Amino acid sequence: KENDKQGALENFRHAAALDEELLASDSANALTRKDLAYTHKRIADFLVEMSDYTGALAHFNDALKSYEKVTAAAPADLISQYLVVTCRAGVARTQARLGQISSALEECRRARADLDGITAGARAHLGRGQAYEYLGYAYLALAQSTRATEGNTHEWLASAREMFQQTAQILEADR
Repeated sequence: KENDKQGALENFRHAAALDEELLASDSANALTRKDLAYTHKRIADFLVEMSDYTGALAHFNDALKSYEKVTAAAPADLISQYLVVTCRAGVARTQARLGQISSALEECRRARADLDGITAGARAHLGRGQAYEYLGYAYLALAQSTRATEGNTHEWLASAREMFQQTAQILEADR
């Protein structure tokens, strides 16, 4: 199973190198930028599964920057808006795992603000559900931090529960 993850990770790293090469030759290509962002997010997801939080943080940041450029150029791209929030929550989760509590809390705050800013008509979008799920894992990582006080732990667990409940409601509405 671990070899499958390593093989997939190498394939995604190869894809990222190709996308970066393509983007270098045509920086205005929105599709390549989205592909690169997706690839960085997938690499980050794999690295989180492998407990490589430093590597995951770098790739979540790269994905976030790319998705922010996509949404700046195409503000109506709802999926990319949600992926900005998802990657920001991924940054928060990895920061929490690395003990960077203040930074993680700031990223959670920004992710929630971004999520609240996405149009009300998109409340049941599956991308929104994914964003809530990633935020839930960020708050869970904060609560599990050795730097969390008992009061913080309860607060962050309540926030995680709220985020996971939002995810469940969106998934249920999609049935």
